[in-house]
Amino acid sequence: MHLRTTALTALAALAAAFGLAGPASAGPPARDAGAPGDVVSSAPTSFHPLPGQPTNTRAWHITYRSTSAKGTPNVVSGTVIVPRDGRKGPRPLITYAVGTVGLGDACAPSAGFPYGTTLEANLIQQLTLRGWAVAVTDYEGLGTPGEHTYAVGRAEGHAVLDAARAAQRLPEAGLGKDSPVGIMGYSQGGQASSWAAELHDTYAPELDPGARPPVVCRPISSRPPTTTTAGSAPVSS
Repeated sequence: MHLRTTALTALAALAAAFGLAGPASAGPPARDAGAPGDVVSSAPTSFHPLPGQPTNTRAWHITYRSTSAKGTPNVVSGTVIVPRDGRKGPRPLITYAVGTVGLGDACAPSAGFPYGTTLEANLIQQLTLRGWAVAVTDYEGLGTPGEHTYAVGRAEGHAVLDAARAAQRLPEAGLGKDSPVGIMGYSQGGQASSWAAELHDTYAPELDPGARPPVVCRPISSRPPTTTTAGSAPVSS
C-alpha cells in the first residue's frame, strides 16, 4: 500500500514536470560507434505486469554501451517499452531504475517482463498508461557478463542515463532526442536515480535539452520518499 502511495505521488510529480507542447521530432542523429547510449543489439520482447496480463505496448530487449564506475566502457542490457496509442508529438520518456532484485542474470528486470514476474512492472504499467515510454536498465552485470555492481552509485547512474539515450536511439521506438526525459526509481533504484540526477549535467547534458530531468526516488534507507530535480535539493513527499 505504501509503495502504491509513493508511486502515485511520483506519477503526479512527473506529470507536472513535463512540458508536452511542440512538434514531433524526426529522431536522434547518428552517433559515432562506441558512444555511451549506443544500441549494441535489440530484439522484440513483450511486457506483462502480471503473468498472462496483456498490455497495449511494444517492447524491445536491448544491450547498449555505458560506462563503469571506473570510467571504462561496458555493455548493459535493458528494456524499452512504448505504448501503442498513436500519439503525435514528443512522447515523454521515463528511464526507470528498479529496486533490489538479486545478483543473478535471471533476476534482471528484462528477464521477467515477458512472463509478468518483474516486481515493479505494475508501477511501470502506470507510466505506459499515461502514454509515456519507459526505458528500464538491468544495471551493469545483471543480464550481461560480469558481476552486478549492486549499490555502486556511479555505475548505476551511468546505466540509467544511457538507457534513456539508447531508447532515443532505437529507431523502432520512434522517440526523438528532444523527448522530455524523467528519471524514476525505488529502493536500489532510488539510489541509482539520485546518482543519475547528480551526473546528468556532466555525463548526459543533452538529455531533455532546456530542462532538467525530474527524479522521484526512495533510496535504500528509512528516509521518506523524495522528489528532486537534477542539481536541486530533495523535497520530502
